Amino acid sequence: IGGTLIPRVIVPVGAPGPLGREPAADAFVADQHLWSLMPHSTAGRDTTPGALVPTSAGTVALQRIPAGTTAIHAPSGSLVLIGLNDAHQIDDLRRTCAALPAGVAVGISEPGPLGETRAYRLLNAVLEEQWTAAERTRPGTGTRPAIVLALPYQRDELTLATIAGGLLIDGLGDALYLPTAPDPRRLAFTLLQAVKARVTRADYVACPSCGRTQFDLMEVTASIRAVTGHLDGVTIAIMGCIVNGPGEMADADFGYVGSGPGKIDLYRRKDKVRTGVHPDQAREELIGLIKEYGMWKELGT
Repeated sequence: IGGTLIPRVIVPVGAPGPLGREPAADAFVADQHLWSLMPHSTAGRDTTPGALVPTSAGTVALQRIPAGTTAIHAPSGSLVLIGLNDAHQIDDLRRTCAALPAGVAVGISEPGPLGETRAYRLLNAVLEEQWTAAERTRPGTGTRPAIVLALPYQRDELTLATIAGGLLIDGLGDALYLPTAPDPRRLAFTLLQAVKARVTRADYVACPSCGRTQFDLMEVTASIRAVTGHLDGVTIAIMGCIVNGPGEMADADFGYVGSGPGKIDLYRRKDKVRTGVHPDQAREELIGLIKEYGMWKELGT
């Protein structure tokens, strides 16, 4: 976790698992905290350190501590969540971050009045400050714990996407931990895909449909997704008409464009490679095109 590695997905033990071709979570936490039943953003909520949740096979140790704590007994590989309060946040956070054991990942449990977005930006700034100070004193000695974007008090998926997505777009976050989301694993992978931080499924571009659309956009898109969803790293554009389609799908690997009544043009990036294909054959022609360019793989491989 951390460094140049792709962001990881951490979920509580017992969270819903993958269905079909979906990716599994990278790590599990034996999380004993009933986050969804606790008040959100209550200043000073985390006033005493939580007991270290012991690990079992395949799980990550978890400890919850208040900012200002310097006696931290978490082994390497643990997740340490820090609770902020309403006073002395920066100084308390500096003391705790300086005392973090080697090899732990760090996140925010209780953001206090700052709210999650500003709390994580503050955490990132403190870790950057301490790394810079160490490097100036003795080059090569600076260390920087991985940041886990833990959002334990949020259940609403739109709120989670707004907070985590904004931080990820700015390059902040080495892992996602969304323990009270209805499906933490699925939402985490969806957010990472949306910000292009970790691509685990095919990506689709589709127009919103208008009077020029030459086919049932919803039906065709669902049909194409059903047979190409496992092609991670492939972007497919499904455009209703020839007027705006080629321009709007310029960044896609492959394009499916309605060029007229009963006619589909297929594109490889910006180049038209199939013209006037009948809609009944267009999906199979698209699959053949993906295979032709070496980007097809069979389900499960």
